[in-house]
Amino acid sequence: MKNKKGESHLGFILSFVIFITFLLFVYTTLEPTLKIRASKQPVLDFLRFSFVDKMESNNTILTITIPDGRTKNCVKVTGNGGDNGKFYDFAKNNKLLIKNETGSKINYTYQGEGGGQILMGIIDSSYIGILKGYNSTALEGSPLYNGGAGCDQVDVTIGSLVEKPQVYESNIISLKDKYDLDCGATLKTELGVPSGNDFTFSFEFANGTIMEPKLECGGIPDTDVYATTFPLEYLDSDANSQIGFLTIKVW
Repeated sequence: MKNKKGESHLGFILSFVIFITFLLFVYTTLEPTLKIRASKQPVLDFLRFSFVDKMESNNTILTITIPDGRTKNCVKVTGNGGDNGKFYDFAKNNKLLIKNETGSKINYTYQGEGGGQILMGIIDSSYIGILKGYNSTALEGSPLYNGGAGCDQVDVTIGSLVEKPQVYESNIISLKDKYDLDCGATLKTELGVPSGNDFTFSFEFANGTIMEPKLECGGIPDTDVYATTFPLEYLDSDANSQIGFLTIKVW
């Protein structure tokens, strides 16, 4: 009976030793990978914010009230006083994208300096409502209005003026083009990527198109590559809000 108890204790001790040995083996095998993963996660987090910052540009959104009582399919805003002057300042650099309530672009052109005038068309003579203007260096302005000057004179009323940074499709494409120039070397410096780390990225637009660096910039290792993918709201070339997905890989 005593021998059986002794054998039982011995078996337990042997099992415990084997278990501890197994754990040590697993830990020593995985330890390098765990260390690499831990060291790369801060880089992924850093790049996530750095990329978004690079993709943003300041954007001013204004609302313009168009009154009734018109007879022409275009309107004329003259002078630089009050809201007319504010509107002129935004429109004169040809970077103002103007849209009506249905999302259609409104063409415009400016004439003269200082107390000049802005012509906008085509705006149906029966249209009463709000136009929305988007002013940003990351946007192309509305197409030029090539109609005549016989337009209804109006005084615009500028409603809410909102200034905030937003991610733009054009900036996303510019980053990809910059990466392609030297396979990310310059961009790595601009983003402040810590030495000893390399990266690449891709972006899936709302229409399903995936943009990624050229094939010549491959060279991603088969192992120890860590990635993150997250949704990102951006404005397309027509200032429409879209949702895409940014993927960043580091090694």
